[in-house]
Amino acid sequence: MRYVFLVVSWLMLSLLAASAADKPQVLRDIMASAASQCRGAGGVPIKFEAAGAEIDLNGDGAADWVLDFSDIRCEGASSYFCGLAGCQIYIIMAQGPDHISAWGDAVYAWRQIKIAGSLGVQFDMHESACKSAGACTKSFVFDGSRLREVK
Repeated sequence: MRYVFLVVSWLMLSLLAASAADKPQVLRDIMASAASQCRGAGGVPIKFEAAGAEIDLNGDGAADWVLDFSDIRCEGASSYFCGLAGCQIYIIMAQGPDHISAWGDAVYAWRQIKIAGSLGVQFDMHESACKSAGACTKSFVFDGSRLREVK
């Protein structure tokens, strides 16, 4: 029975390692920095290995990534990644064989949308990002190197 437990544990760890290796380097770098910051604040990174959702954000068929910090925790420093302005989010876009960090900010929520026939991303944001009283919604499209706001 102990042997079965060890084999199952090894297989689960192998799958986690493989899934982390499949993520773009820029995403892994952001996660490593966030885990280090969490530990520096006296916290323990929780659910970091599962962070990052693969999605095609601009319709080019390549794997883009959304790193939404509402999906992870810093146990012991509970508001480290999320606060009154929402949770930190990074948009990581495929650019040829590489990936780039195209956008990052705190948001309440995000969703993929179509803007004038093109795929885009919409964010619900705190009033401090809106330059107005009250929360707002901002829409963005990918222009090849970054997300560009569409007004």
